[in-house]
Amino acid sequence: MKFSMKPYRRYKESAKLWLYFFVRFTKHSNAFQKTEMGMLAGISTKFHIVEKGLAMPKVRYFFGAENILKLIDEMLEYDSLGFNKLNTQYVSAVIVLSRYKDLHLDRPLPDDGKIKGLFEKIDSFLVRNTALLTGNDGVGGGSKQVFLKEYTEQSRGDFAAICHARSTIRNFIDKEVDSEVVKRAVKLAQRCPSTCNRQTPRIYHIKDKQLIDKALTIHNGTRGFNENISCLLVVCGDLRATQGIKDLNQVYVDSGIFAMNLLYSLQYNGLGACILHWAVSTKVDKKLRKLLSIKDAHNVSCMIGVGYMPDEFNVAYSERLSVDDILTTR
Repeated sequence: MKFSMKPYRRYKESAKLWLYFFVRFTKHSNAFQKTEMGMLAGISTKFHIVEKGLAMPKVRYFFGAENILKLIDEMLEYDSLGFNKLNTQYVSAVIVLSRYKDLHLDRPLPDDGKIKGLFEKIDSFLVRNTALLTGNDGVGGGSKQVFLKEYTEQSRGDFAAICHARSTIRNFIDKEVDSEVVKRAVKLAQRCPSTCNRQTPRIYHIKDKQLIDKALTIHNGTRGFNENISCLLVVCGDLRATQGIKDLNQVYVDSGIFAMNLLYSLQYNGLGACILHWAVSTKVDKKLRKLLSIKDAHNVSCMIGVGYMPDEFNVAYSERLSVDDILTTR
């Protein structure tokens, strides 16, 4: 049998890709060093636990004492390091602690030193951050009341129609995409969920045509339709929000969820879009990073070519698998 080096080359390339990602992961993850973004992710994780407790069908009083103490300690450490306290996530955490305190205003504290110590610490912390409670510019947090009728009415837009209409668009007219429309689409896409509400996706909006052409040349997958792509979005996930090795894949999960929401949002705003995978070597990844000045902590997940559509055009059509082929019920 003829000996082949191909499997070994593939092992080598796989090892290089893994090492490339892992080195950047350990460099930026909050598990290995204290950064502003990383600490905010940890704070978000902890105050989101409190939010969930406040939104339970039957709220359990005095819940989560240990988690809240850790949250306050982490916020005090964040403050001591001189990080920005006006950040939305930090302000939200302060508001959530205030909501937790409000929940117990009319309840006598139990004869428990730990609980009394908890509320003393909450009081002290809130006094210290009174300005954030009064001047928060509409930032919210905690829980909110929702009425079924209103929720149902708002949820009954014809989502099935937009899902069935959505196609990958590779036919664009020669017209510059309005940056305000892109901004609206990205803002709407932010309604998607993310791990513990860390909100890790980061989007690079490229509108310089020369940069777009160079980036698409690096991608090497848009021949035949790249000339009229007048807007390129690069979807990334911020590694600084990861909290440890178990979060290794989470930047891709959160970025993928965001990318799908962004595709629907672009469609809703009258734009066509073609998602471009990013399964590349370390060499190619570095080329794109250098070209677009992508931050080292931002892990590229995919790109999206965007443009206005002509009045009539063709799209690739692939029949979907039967739902029974992909759905398993136990």
